Amino acid sequence: MVDPYVDKRSGLLILLIGMLCVGCRPEADEPEIHRPRRLLADPQAATYLVEAQQALYQGAVGVALALVDSAEHHADPKSDTFLADIAFLRGRIQSELHHAEEATRAYERVLALDPTYRGAWLNMGNLAFRRGQFREALRYYRSEYALYGDPKILVYMGHGYAELGKVDSARYEYERAIMQNDSLAEAYIRLAVLHEDNGEVEQALSNAQRALALRPEDPDYRYIVGNALLQSGNLAEAEAQLRRTIEQQPGHAKAHYSLGAVLARLGKQDEAERYLAKVDGLQQIEESIDTFERRTRLYPDDPAAWVTYGYALNRAGRITDAIRAFQVALYKGTATPDVHMLLANAYMKHHQLEEALAHYDAALQHDTSYVGAWVNKGICLARMGRPEAARQAWETALRLDPDQPQAREYLAGLTAP
Repeated sequence: MVDPYVDKRSGLLILLIGMLCVGCRPEADEPEIHRPRRLLADPQAATYLVEAQQALYQGAVGVALALVDSAEHHADPKSDTFLADIAFLRGRIQSELHHAEEATRAYERVLALDPTYRGAWLNMGNLAFRRGQFREALRYYRSEYALYGDPKILVYMGHGYAELGKVDSARYEYERAIMQNDSLAEAYIRLAVLHEDNGEVEQALSNAQRALALRPEDPDYRYIVGNALLQSGNLAEAEAQLRRTIEQQPGHAKAHYSLGAVLARLGKQDEAERYLAKVDGLQQIEESIDTFERRTRLYPDDPAAWVTYGYALNRAGRITDAIRAFQVALYKGTATPDVHMLLANAYMKHHQLEEALAHYDAALQHDTSYVGAWVNKGICLARMGRPEAARQAWETALRLDPDQPQAREYLAGLTAP
């Protein structure tokens, strides 16, 4: 079967899309909330909090926020420890929604309840970093490191110094992190980027290779290795690494450019031109992701900003991120058939069939005449091993549009010997 498609009715969404360097400089994940650390008189509050965390992992931010409210409602008002847990998760949810002020207030409440709460100073630093307030971010990171001495925090500090142009300080923090934990891939890769930016190719290659050995499935780490190999003149090895990068991440514009350069230097001019010809289009896609991500931060309550951001992510093959963006759009109030359709198709690509089916059904509850949703619902049901239900969906699509080619093709496939 062909991949599910977005019905022509979503054309307005597509027209919203305009044109990033692929993320070779990874951002830090926010720390997980700890499970409730104290038995409560009302265990229902703890249940709500755990369910809220699970909802956040699944991208259901609206559900997560409602569950956090329920946890707070049931919590013992004298349990500062548990209230800090609630506020911390609220901060993470608000950060996911790009509500920087609300997230900051939530973390400030955490620290008022427990100044030693692990991760709170770090996440305050992350919020400041994203706003470009690097000196403030460093102050928060130092507070977190002073409490727990986690070498990962030194990596954040190094990144902050790098953004301020303090290269020696950045290098010092990365090297200090590695001295404390020689398995920190993030420290090696950031040190590699620092060396690469400074023209120190061999040092960049050595650190990038160490990072890749620790995280062999990361395409961005592999790209940095491949690019360093290109700069050092190891063309055959560079070709192998860059080809593998593109296999892992077909939309990696920089890898296409570097591989084209490698192939040209190896005399494979025709193949080089094929890769180089794709660079502009891929860069436009990457730039659109940056553009629309910035828009969600400038206008976090605009559902259309989240829809277009999700569409750009989906177009670039970043399905998990697209799902989260579409979920936020739904929470912000854009529960239209088209958004449910986009989210369902993303879930289908991610092989989450139950979730996809739920959103095809939601689209059809809004509009029972949505032919594309009937077709894709049939595909989803067939993949779930429900051929008769799939048949009914495709027959409905044909009743609505007798010329619908996909529905006719799939029905013929069901009856073929």
